[in-house]
Amino acid sequence: MMINDILSINIDKYSGPEDDRGVDFSILNSVSTCPFYGIVRHILNKNFVVNERNMALECGDLCHKCFATYRALSIYYRGINENKEKLKLIGVHQLQRFFLEAIPDITEEQANDFILDCFERTEEFTTMLAKYTVFSDFIIDNSGYYDDPEDKKRTISNIKDSLTHYCSNFLNLVEDEPVWIENEEDINTKVGIEIPFDVYIKIKYSTEIEKPTQIKEKLIHFIGKLDGIHYRINDNNSLIIHENKTASRLDDSWLGQWYKSHQITGYCLVANYFTKQECLQARILGMQIPAPKTTGYAFRMERVDRETFNYSDWARWVIETTDIIDEYKDIPEKAPMNTHACCKYYKQCAFIALCCSNEEERLRTINEDMIINEWNPLND
Repeated sequence: MMINDILSINIDKYSGPEDDRGVDFSILNSVSTCPFYGIVRHILNKNFVVNERNMALECGDLCHKCFATYRALSIYYRGINENKEKLKLIGVHQLQRFFLEAIPDITEEQANDFILDCFERTEEFTTMLAKYTVFSDFIIDNSGYYDDPEDKKRTISNIKDSLTHYCSNFLNLVEDEPVWIENEEDINTKVGIEIPFDVYIKIKYSTEIEKPTQIKEKLIHFIGKLDGIHYRINDNNSLIIHENKTASRLDDSWLGQWYKSHQITGYCLVANYFTKQECLQARILGMQIPAPKTTGYAFRMERVDRETFNYSDWARWVIETTDIIDEYKDIPEKAPMNTHACCKYYKQCAFIALCCSNEEERLRTINEDMIINEWNPLND
């Protein structure tokens, strides 16, 4: 099907069945890269039994809790600097949220005690970097995360070292780009930190399959989580999203992928819906684990702004990718295989043997030999 023009994109709160998981960027990107792998792994949620830990996912989740904690602390300390008690309370309220998420099996009362203990410890230090580090160290040390002898990169020591580089840069950035807060007089207000979204996106578009041109609509259940929404003091408080990334290297090829990334475009669209304000500005914040000892970047950030035409490009991609999902989700054994992705990231895909079997054997393996293994960003 040829999509002629994107006529409109509208977002509303999701109101469909509870058992409809929806699609996030990871699913769309995976199906777009290789429909067979994406549908089996992320639509059917099937995988082979894996006995090793997913260190990339564990480490990334832990780091994002630290990033969120830094954002919450920035609100608290802004409240101190501006002598605004409500801002301080909003910051503490957000800290409670992330302590409860990051530290297993604690109560709200325990979270409050831990936060107070951390604030008491910060009195020993004079620099903001040291004060912020007290909180991230506490979260890491009590998160349940532990070193894996098979992974020499994502160690606790390396994570803490990389966070030091990240935080020193973040502290400078957040002075000019504070966290967005809808109402600074309301403790329970919307705050631009780790914003989960669960929305319907309705895309109206025209096609030229037949004459005259047809007008069609596609309804997508889109889910995910925004790392940060900030505002630029020096640009009339215009909104800008911050997207955090951890990586093993932050070279130019890593950087280049974000200039057109559909993830950033989709998140700008959602930020617009969440704040009711235009948001076409974006910033990538990359942190390398481990931090390089000689050449390279321990931290790297880049503006990757969007224009309104990017929304149309994003919508075309979403329509075509979800069409593939709709077409093959019930016949996964027939889904196209994009073999350029078989060794993506210099590692052989775990589904190679499955792909090399015939359709009958593929279906049998999917149904009988694979297990359910689902990840959902809203449950993270």
